Amino acid sequence: MLKTAGIILLMGVALGQTGKPANSDDALVVVLPCPGHPVSFDQVEKHVHKLPDGTKANFIVVRRIYRSASGKIRIETETKSSSGQVLNLYVSVSDPENGSHMIFSPKEKIAYRTTMHRGAVGCENQFAVTDAADGMESQRKWNVKKEDIGSRFMEGVKYEGSRIITSAEDDPSLTTTLEQWYAEKLKIGMINRSGPYKSYTVHIQNLRLEEPDRGLFTVPADYKVLDVQFPSQESKLR
Repeated sequence: MLKTAGIILLMGVALGQTGKPANSDDALVVVLPCPGHPVSFDQVEKHVHKLPDGTKANFIVVRRIYRSASGKIRIETETKSSSGQVLNLYVSVSDPENGSHMIFSPKEKIAYRTTMHRGAVGCENQFAVTDAADGMESQRKWNVKKEDIGSRFMEGVKYEGSRIITSAEDDPSLTTTLEQWYAEKLKIGMINRSGPYKSYTVHIQNLRLEEPDRGLFTVPADYKVLDVQFPSQESKLR
């Protein structure tokens, strides 16, 4: 069963974007910065969102994910409309060794850099999956059911699965299902979601276990680096 405590890397920051559907790239990227486990793969996501006017928006998100033997992670994210138009493109790089996290904006040729707690993540950490069920903002009573759905092999790798079903007591149509798959051997996972307002399916393909090119984790020479600071928890309480 997918682990449910600890840390998850969700690379959902997009910069310099236009025409991007709301929350279009919010499927979870489940990969730990685990030293000694180099891996690369493509994550292909098919999204369907119900819009306020009742119509549906269909789009595809393709992520190329790289993890080095030292635990560095690079994620290239490209969002496309159903017609193939590129709506959003950005790259994120996290380095747990020096405590940095960067977002590259190819359009602007800028690397936005921030810091994270050094040594806060690693193979000993586990995953916390948070994706609120559709309609959870309303004042209703909710039933939550969790179940083990066994194991399956994808790209020759064994994944263990679990399912979380959240339903409104007074409206069965408000039911959201999350299927979570985790590969203990590679420390990676994926999540499929179905709900009345938002659904997505995730497929992992082109899995490689060799060390990625070290240049993937560096800032391109023609990029400008901008340091970004976020308010600390202490300052938020003042």
